[in-house]
Amino acid sequence: MSGTGDLEDVKRAIAQRLRSARFLEILAGVDAEKADGSTTPAPAEVSEGERAFAIGQAYPVGAVIGARTAYASEANVEKDAAHEIQVVWTVTGDDELQITRYLERLVRATRDLFWNQSLEELHTPWVLVRGDEYSALMPTDEHPPFIKAASTQLLVTTYSL
Repeated sequence: MSGTGDLEDVKRAIAQRLRSARFLEILAGVDAEKADGSTTPAPAEVSEGERAFAIGQAYPVGAVIGARTAYASEANVEKDAAHEIQVVWTVTGDDELQITRYLERLVRATRDLFWNQSLEELHTPWVLVRGDEYSALMPTDEHPPFIKAASTQLLVTTYSL
């Protein structure tokens, strides 16, 4: 893949990694490390932006959302862009503690996937993992009765002329 390193290119590169076999290997490793017999389901979908997901569909789902782009240089020659990205995971289910466990493991696997890594195809320096946030468990009017989300914030710097 080649690109200019704009927000769309960065989101695509991140989403492709979250759809990869490597992400599933890391997620399986997190499950094995916890040694509690729980296996986190593989993502049913990873979108490159926000989508309205239906309660009846397969979960977990991921969304790679561009939150902000800031430009570090005022020079007219180059564009040093810092892209703030949110990787949002959503899980539904019947068991409140299991939902939380799955989310925490998806977030951990996301963090491990990007920690000290670059997006080579965009010639970026390392991705900076800035933090994680979790929503409250919410009841739904449908089955399964609970939904919860969590996000990991990433910062990706790109350079172009």
